[in-house]
Amino acid sequence: MTHKLTLKIIVIAGLIYDSGTTVPVETYGQAVNRVSILRTTPVGGAPTAVAVDEQTQRAFVINNHSNSVSVLDTMSGAVLHSIPVGIRPSAVSIDMRTNRVFVLNELSNSVSVLNAGDGAVVSTVKVGAHPLDVVVAVHTHRVYVLNYMGSSVSVLDARNGQLVHTIFLGTAPGGIGVDESTGRIFIAADNRILTLNSRTWSIVSTIETRQYAGAVAIDEHAGRVIVTTFGKNGAFDKIFALNAKSGRLLYAVPINGGPGAVAIDKKTHHAFIVRFKSDFVNVLDMTNGRVIAPVAVGNFPLRVTIAEQAGLAFVVNAASNTVSVLEVANEKVVQTIRVGRSPRAVAVDERSGHVFVVNSDSNNVTVFTV
Repeated sequence: MTHKLTLKIIVIAGLIYDSGTTVPVETYGQAVNRVSILRTTPVGGAPTAVAVDEQTQRAFVINNHSNSVSVLDTMSGAVLHSIPVGIRPSAVSIDMRTNRVFVLNELSNSVSVLNAGDGAVVSTVKVGAHPLDVVVAVHTHRVYVLNYMGSSVSVLDARNGQLVHTIFLGTAPGGIGVDESTGRIFIAADNRILTLNSRTWSIVSTIETRQYAGAVAIDEHAGRVIVTTFGKNGAFDKIFALNAKSGRLLYAVPINGGPGAVAIDKKTHHAFIVRFKSDFVNVLDMTNGRVIAPVAVGNFPLRVTIAEQAGLAFVVNAASNTVSVLEVANEKVVQTIRVGRSPRAVAVDERSGHVFVVNSDSNNVTVFTV
C-alpha cells in the first residue's frame, strides 16, 4: 500500500494565535509549496529541546526555564500535559521499546524518567555533574548520559532507569554516539575522540584532534562515524571520519567556520553539517570524504534534521529566527520560513509528517502546512 505523505512543520513561534487559526507565513527563495499556519500552541519557558515518540504520537518539549516538559499530541499539536521535572532540563531522548522518556536536568544532576504514554514521572536518577547530552541504545536497553562537568558518562538501564555503571573520562565530554551493530561507543571529549567497547566500557582507540571535539553522528549502514571539531580561530576546524568497528581514522576534512551539528541522510550517505560561525551548511559524502560546495542558510545555524520520506533537511537559524528547508537530493535551499525568536532544536515525526522546531524566546508551538 502506498501512503501519501503530507509534510507539516510545527514551530515554536513568536506570536500566539488561537487554535486552528490560519496565518500567512513569510517565505523566501524558491518556495516549493505555499506555507500557512494551522495552529499555534503555548508551551513552557525557554524551550530548548524536543523529541518525538512515533508509537505514542507524542512530542516532548523541554522547557529549560520553567523546569517542565510539555507533552504534545503530534497529530493536532495540542498540549496534553505539562510535567514538572528537575532544575534546568536540557536534553531528552526516547526509548520506544521500553516506552520511556529520559530528560536530563542540568542543575539537579539527575535524569527524570517519564512514561511515554501519559508523560508521568516514573523515577528520578542521580547522575554526574551537569548532564548535557543523552543517547539511547534500544537493542541493549542502555541509556548513555554525558556529564560535562562530571567528566563522565552515566550508563542507565532503559528498562528500570537504574544506574548500572559510570565511565570516568578525565576530561569534559562534548558529544556521544552509539553504534549497536559494532558494539562501539564514540565520545567527543575535549580534544580527543574516544572509541569504547559497549560491553566492557574499555577504551579501544583514541584520536587526538587539536581542537574541541563536539557533535557525533553515526551512519550504521555505511559503517562511518562523523565527529566535528572547532576552535577559537577556526584555523584547524575539521570533520573526522572513523571506521565504526575499529575506531580507526579514515580521513579528516578541513571545514572552517565552526562545524557543529550533523544530520545524516541514510539513502545517500550524505552528512549535512551546520557551520554556526559562517552561516553555511556543508554536505559531506561519507563514503569518500568529498565535500560538496557549501550552502548558504540563515544566521547562526544551530541544528539540522532530515525528514526522510519528504526528502528535506531542516536547518534552524538561531540569530535570524528562520528555518532553511533544503532538498536532500540536490543540496539546495528551496524555502526559508520565518519562525519565532531564537530557534534552538528540531525533530521530525515521520509517521504524522510533522516537524517540530523549538524557539527558546517565544514559548509556543505553531503548526505550518507545507
